[in-house]
Amino acid sequence: MEVKSMANDHNHEHTAHTQHNGDNDAQQLSTLGYEPQLKRNFGFFSVLGLTTTVMATWEAFSVVFVSVLTNGGAVALIYGFVFCFIGTLATCLSLAEFASMSPTSAGQYLWAAELAPKQHRRFISWLFGWVTFWGWQLTTASPAFLAATIIQALLVLNHPDTYVYQRWHGSLIYWLITLLGVAINVTFAKFLPKMEGFLFIWHVVGFFAVLIPLVYLGPQNTASFVFTSSADAGAWSSMSTGLAFCVGLVTSTFPFVGYDAAAHMSEEIKDAAKVVPRAMVATILINGALGFAMIIALLFSMGDIEAVFEAPVSQAGYPFIQVYYQAVKSLNGTNAMVSVTLVIVIFANWGLLAGASRTTWAFARDRGLPASDYLAYVNPRSQLPVRSIILCIIIQLLLGLINIGSTAAFNAFVNSAAVTLYISYITPVVLGVWKRMRREPIAYGPFQLGRWRNLLNGIAIVYTFFTCIFLFFPAAPSATPAGMNWSIVLVGAVFVFAIFWWFVQGRKTFIGPKSEVDEMGHRAME
Repeated sequence: MEVKSMANDHNHEHTAHTQHNGDNDAQQLSTLGYEPQLKRNFGFFSVLGLTTTVMATWEAFSVVFVSVLTNGGAVALIYGFVFCFIGTLATCLSLAEFASMSPTSAGQYLWAAELAPKQHRRFISWLFGWVTFWGWQLTTASPAFLAATIIQALLVLNHPDTYVYQRWHGSLIYWLITLLGVAINVTFAKFLPKMEGFLFIWHVVGFFAVLIPLVYLGPQNTASFVFTSSADAGAWSSMSTGLAFCVGLVTSTFPFVGYDAAAHMSEEIKDAAKVVPRAMVATILINGALGFAMIIALLFSMGDIEAVFEAPVSQAGYPFIQVYYQAVKSLNGTNAMVSVTLVIVIFANWGLLAGASRTTWAFARDRGLPASDYLAYVNPRSQLPVRSIILCIIIQLLLGLINIGSTAAFNAFVNSAAVTLYISYITPVVLGVWKRMRREPIAYGPFQLGRWRNLLNGIAIVYTFFTCIFLFFPAAPSATPAGMNWSIVLVGAVFVFAIFWWFVQGRKTFIGPKSEVDEMGHRAME
């Protein structure tokens, strides 16, 4: 009887604690001017699984690491990774503070609005709402395309004499993966938190499942090659090897976006003001460690670079598959190792779809999109923004059409994703620094940087501005139209459209943030 009583007391305390957190979440959301509409079914472990797998850092570096060897070489890959890790960690910590301050699905555009000058809040919120919206749409398309073309590359490896690589094959697989995202995010959405927890385990265990045979069986390069060799097949050496190194940084920036997924899922996370920032920071630390270890292993175990580049599977776009094959010398073994990565890449698309749809829904809730009232609808039974999910799916399907006409054109859209997200990340950081310089109060949440705030904000700003410059560079200075980096055109188009639509419609209908901070640093409804 005493044991039973103790168990009942524990259950009562757990229920009371959960209820207390739920009340805090609802109260904080109400203070920001919003009503709770989504079901809070994510905890720390499940949202950590979501953010680590949508970033998929070690998997992403496995897929794209060879491209850095043509611009900067191994030193660009290793030291560029360290540079990007430090810059990303500083940026993530800076944003985590804002996520704790205002944990809503709106994310960056709401934080920017709260930190901007009052007379410009609505316009700044609108502008960077569009930047965040398109950044997430384009980022979501990337893993579906990678997964589809990796499957094609495996067909090339296993059936070199019978399979003929066609772009439209990749688009069909891309569409299948994208459409399956509807089932995961709508039909089976209640299982998504548990699924993300399982994927976190797969992400970590799969890392060792790939790393061990690669290191144990693969040919070994020298430490001199790994830590000191440089290369410049991109023809930037006429200017400087350092410039080639900077251009090679582009590869290291892509696997470090997406950690803000936790912020965009805030309204479905219990005790969001504390859990979201912790999950964001933990994601960078875990993925940073796994990614760096995988880079070292790949460089030591890749063998002859020329042999890797000349293999048929490398011509299909994925030299990492040839690196695996050289290590295990078995088609079945290579298929198994690639499948570990493939599972995470596919689920990354579905996780990104969740984040993209919540961003879309939040922006529609503030009447930032055409047909906002329709898109902001939440299904009362499932408590999901189903219409926003469907809109994101439609956008992904339309982007898939581009690949049929030109892979280069599709890549141009996807490449601009990193720039748009980086811009959305740094905007609230810059505005926060500006606000503190004016000695205006900021209502920080429970997660605070304290005396490290200025240093971390400064590192984040310098890092983002530096990398964004080189994200616009082509792989070679004398690039053909197909080899050009069209990101600057596409990113510019987002800004031009957002400004144009502001004057046509946005200034009349966009609501923007509903709360402000008083002179004592307390938030209140406007």
